[in-house]
Amino acid sequence: MADILTFYHFNDVYHISDVDLISKFAHVFTRARQDSKSPDIQPLTVFSGDVFSPSTESSVLKGEHMVPVLNHLDIDIACYGNHDFDFGESRLIELSGKTNFPWILSNVVHATPHKNPDSHVRDGSLLALAQEYVIKMMGQYKIGFIGLAGTDWPSNCQHLPPARFLSPAEVAYKLAVHLRTVEGCDFVIAVTHMRLAEDLSVSNATLDGDGRIDLLLGGHDHDVVCRILGDTDDNPGTILQGIADSAARIRNGEIVHVEGNVRVIKSGTDWRSYSVVQLKVRKKGDGKAQLDNIEVTQYLDLTRMQTYQKIPKCSKTLSILGSVQNQIMEAVRHPLFHTHVPLDGRSTVIRSQETNLGNMLADAVRAFYDTDIAFINSGGVRCDRIIAETNGNNALKVKDIIGGNYISSIASITKAHGLQCTDIMPFDNAFVVKRVGGATLLSALENSVSDSHTDGRFLQVSGMRFKASWQRPEGSRVLEAFFELKTGELEDINPGRSYTIAMVSFIATGFDGYDCFKAEETLVDAESAMTDTSLMLQIFRHSRKYNLANEKVEDKSDSEGDDKTEMGVKRAMEAIITGYDDIDGLPIVSPVLDNRLTFV
Repeated sequence: MADILTFYHFNDVYHISDVDLISKFAHVFTRARQDSKSPDIQPLTVFSGDVFSPSTESSVLKGEHMVPVLNHLDIDIACYGNHDFDFGESRLIELSGKTNFPWILSNVVHATPHKNPDSHVRDGSLLALAQEYVIKMMGQYKIGFIGLAGTDWPSNCQHLPPARFLSPAEVAYKLAVHLRTVEGCDFVIAVTHMRLAEDLSVSNATLDGDGRIDLLLGGHDHDVVCRILGDTDDNPGTILQGIADSAARIRNGEIVHVEGNVRVIKSGTDWRSYSVVQLKVRKKGDGKAQLDNIEVTQYLDLTRMQTYQKIPKCSKTLSILGSVQNQIMEAVRHPLFHTHVPLDGRSTVIRSQETNLGNMLADAVRAFYDTDIAFINSGGVRCDRIIAETNGNNALKVKDIIGGNYISSIASITKAHGLQCTDIMPFDNAFVVKRVGGATLLSALENSVSDSHTDGRFLQVSGMRFKASWQRPEGSRVLEAFFELKTGELEDINPGRSYTIAMVSFIATGFDGYDCFKAEETLVDAESAMTDTSLMLQIFRHSRKYNLANEKVEDKSDSEGDDKTEMGVKRAMEAIITGYDDIDGLPIVSPVLDNRLTFV
């Protein structure tokens, strides 16, 4: 007689602003064990990484906001994701040490051959609190779980310690053999945080024998995906190979009853999606276990389901989220910096001419990435007022960076708290880097001063200057444009050469009329980018520590490896901070107009 092994799976969750959705999601997961049809074989909950970052909440609380939520979900096994390292390995150790379930990551080890022998980090040791594998009993069946990281992590992980990435396929095969032959496991499941192409590669390399992986439960791609044996489609945007997403099989926000030799599952992102996977198994006459079939139900978007409103809210989750939101409300009151000059963020001004606030923001991001040029699309700045000079007790606070819209979205008590927010950069936009040809750059400047400039496409710039005329026809308004060398000298923008430019992903992907950027080479993508909100918070928080310690910030991470993020933040500090307040030690900014943009 067949037994059913049930797994609830989710991955890549970041935000806690949608309280209703998360409380309904939690109800489904916490009820899983109570509603089990097999009392002797309880379902397991598996999470495939990325939870502590990135989000506006994480910028404020450094991942702490997710710990109580995770602990309430009855998670059995979790694999680290690349963004879980965004605040450094020490912080990840602290955060994952507060969770009530094990973390796995099998194919990444410390690369520290020249470490101090007194250090707790050994060369070849696993990262953070990762275990190489975890074994769980489900009735009479022993299940081994391994964790696999994608080989793209080094290019999109801000604070990853020096590490060696071992071949996911080779590690999967080796550990599967060990789990079966040494640990006596009946089945082996890989919990992964890789791109779909690598999941399929691992699947194809571990089909048979003792090295077999019976199922891959993945993350990293923020899509709902199901692949069966023989599938080759590595586009995560395709849910089922060969079946259009609009097909009758997919309706009301769910895929029903995918059945067969399922190999790879991914379960979307941000609490909207999850998968229920059922393995039909049995013990043969010789005592060996056999996997007969796998059935999967995947929920694409809970909010689209006709039954969504009928899903009860988990009262404990509501209480947890209320407590976390109170922490955020307290944190956003913390003072960040002073300005010794008025900062002009008026929409009518910043969307049509140079402003000192625009200069400051553009200078910060150019310094952080050390690019030739930086663009700030004026629509990303939402304060719509002149921010007055500050002194004494009226410093600008965290809330003034992240904005009232976000705070209102997480807390109905905002008005009761009497918070007034400036909304300098409220969208948490990702700053990417492109290599842009000079001709494309000139085209982008024309778009900046087109008749549609007031919709937010007008650019504040750093590292260059240009002159334009509103009286000329669209497409020919830019009269001259110069690139500013590190020496301060100016040279004409050369249509035949390329420039590295930092910009928000919104315009890099073609929005606001910037189609010209889409085909340009991407050097830093949105996955590995710093967000505008996080950059501002890091600059001002870090600079205060720098000032109070009265010493230079070392250009290294908590793992003593080179840390490009740390170095970038330091450059940004030096670019925009002009001093520190004598009373509270907070950094001071005093940006000026310097004729970067002129109109005739």
